[in-house]
Amino acid sequence: MGMYVPARCLGNAQLARIIPCVGEQRSRRDMQDRSASSSDTSSTGCSSTASSGSVSSEGIADIVHPLTPAKLVGPGQATGRHMCICFSTMDEMLWWKGAKPQDSLVEQILQGPASWLMFFSCIGFALPAVLHLVWARGFEDYLVGFALIAVAISSPLCDALCVHCAVFDTGNQAMTSGSEAESDCRPYFGPYQRAAVMLGKSSQDVEQCIKTNGAQPQILAPDRWNNLTRGLDRFVCLFMVFPTLLIFAIRRPPFPRRFLALLAGFAPAWVACIVGQHLRRLNPCGLQPLADGSGYARERTFMYYEWLHELWHLILIVVLSINALWQ
Repeated sequence: MGMYVPARCLGNAQLARIIPCVGEQRSRRDMQDRSASSSDTSSTGCSSTASSGSVSSEGIADIVHPLTPAKLVGPGQATGRHMCICFSTMDEMLWWKGAKPQDSLVEQILQGPASWLMFFSCIGFALPAVLHLVWARGFEDYLVGFALIAVAISSPLCDALCVHCAVFDTGNQAMTSGSEAESDCRPYFGPYQRAAVMLGKSSQDVEQCIKTNGAQPQILAPDRWNNLTRGLDRFVCLFMVFPTLLIFAIRRPPFPRRFLALLAGFAPAWVACIVGQHLRRLNPCGLQPLADGSGYARERTFMYYEWLHELWHLILIVVLSINALWQ
């Protein structure tokens, strides 16, 4: 990597903030002299293509900065020896931070759930929702009922349907170094540049980590639909289900016994959820479809996460159903 050059050399102010240019800074006079001696580069300055390399505009556009640096985890065993990007808690809810999906959102949904048990545990929130709506005794029942219907939709999208990952960084260079690229002051993209930005590390550190772990060159990450549905589900839980349950517990007698009973039932469920999420983050890409299309391969930690997350759903469904029937 060389030093940074003025933005006019790159022709794109954003590139000047992201990618250093190979070669030392030259004075205005040196640049003019060189431009006069080379007719094919005088009109373009820092060209986007050269005989010794080419820049991928798609690769430039795909580089995104994290709110908090991600972690590089893995490699996997049952799903292949790939390292995986584990986004921060906030970044994993932002769709544009994820890897480019292989399929559209509709196609992923139509493929069906990766786990039917997880799917049924997700839509199970419709049971307490129906109980609140059918035996409503006040507006609080309607608030909770519609909120639980919303989570019965967002939860299967997040946990059972859109659970796929994709290649986040191939490790290829978008421009190969060469004498002409250096002399023309063209931007240079090192290997794993996109992953390096997301991890807050140098591309050399990322490349060395890949080699040290004996992993495949491609780095995986949850795809954009995975991030999108995760953000949607957490939004529904935080801003719809939680406030409406709190209103219900406070306004519907007996208070505070109802509130304390909900809290007592929620506590063990929350422990199962937290432990499960910790296991998932050990390898967020621990679920991969089999080549023959017969099912999915799972890392052991991801399988344990699924069990604990299903338990979290089951406890909540029972507690919320009892709460709805409690006169």
